[in-house]
This record gives sequence, C-alpha cells and structure tokens, in this order.
Amino acid sequence: MTDRYGNIWFTAANDPVRKLNPKTNEFSEYVVKPGGGTIDDLLFDSHGRLWYCSDDKNMNEVGFIDPLTGKVTHFPMTTPNSGPAHIKIDSNGMVWTNLIYINKLARIDPRSGEVVEWYWPGASDQKPESDPLGIDAKNRIWTQSAVDDNLYMFDPKSEALTTYQMPDKGEGLHNLWLDENGWFWTASFGHSQVIGFKAQESIEYETADR
Repeated sequence: MTDRYGNIWFTAANDPVRKLNPKTNEFSEYVVKPGGGTIDDLLFDSHGRLWYCSDDKNMNEVGFIDPLTGKVTHFPMTTPNSGPAHIKIDSNGMVWTNLIYINKLARIDPRSGEVVEWYWPGASDQKPESDPLGIDAKNRIWTQSAVDDNLYMFDPKSEALTTYQMPDKGEGLHNLWLDENGWFWTASFGHSQVIGFKAQESIEYETADR
C-alpha cells in the first residue's frame, strides 16, 4: 500500500515491514517485534500511521508504525493466543479486529491504549472469519462466522449484537465494502457470486458479552 508521500509499504510472510521509496529506489525495514512472526494486515489511519495486526502466537497484537520516526507502538490483546487477523478503523479513530482463535471482537483505543474484547455468538472456539470485517456509516461492526451462515452486527454505543441469517448455506463471505448509499458488498467464495445487502433497523438484538 502507498502512504501520503508516495512510498510503498509491504510485508512478506514474516516481520519486518518494508518501505520502498520509488523516487530513490531505497528500501527501509521496520522490525515490529524482535523474534516476532507473521504480519497479517496493514492499514493507514488519518494521521498517516501504519497499523498492523498479527495472529501469530508469538505476537498476538495490534500496533502501528510512525513512518516519520520509525517508532512502533504495541497493543497486545488481553486474551492470550487470540489471533487478531484483520483490522478496520472507524470514523472516531478506533481500531477493530476479529480474534479468530477465540470467537471475539476487539477494539483498540489509540489515545488511551485500552483494549476491549466482546464475544461473538456461539461457542468460544467458533471462529469468526477474518476477512469479512466491515464498518458502516454508524460505526457498527459487521462480520460472519466461519462455522455457521449468520451475519453479525455489533453496535459499540449500546453493545447490542444483531444476528442476520444468510439466505443460502455455505456463502463463505470474503471482505465487506460499504458504498455511498449504505449498501455492503461482499464476495461469496462458497457460491462464486457477489452479494449486496443493507441492514433493516427493526431487527431484534441482544447484548454482547465481554
């Protein structure tokens, strides 16, 4: 991915994160954590910081690199071996990730450093999919379980959790993208098709457990 200065950032199977300056052909390396492991996702925030996550059990954290200073800030998950595998940032600057090994959703507050985790529905070992993690215009979080065909929506303000039954079995959603009209779009690798949906506000919900 490209930062605001035109530099290209990437990572291979393992740490470190690398930067290429295409104007000078100069490479830079940023070791996230000595002795660490695989970096799963990279994402820039509105401040130009490069966020990463790692579900590697040697790391089990979310953090960011300051491109100007090279400093790495770490946010370890509160549950060991939880597996943060995909990240999204809402309009308030909060960072969200699915914890794929323990069926939880985590929120990282960059200002306070607080990490809060909530359970998705189902057994603790029922894994949420890492890729279908989306945020709508109201900063509500969406994902799908890797076990059932339910779609889940979490409202951080009320900590309310809504469950939507998918129309077909074996959808297997891959990533979620929100358009300007409030529609989510996602690829279904289970049925080789593209799916669009929009939430109905009248659905009953329950309170998510931490």
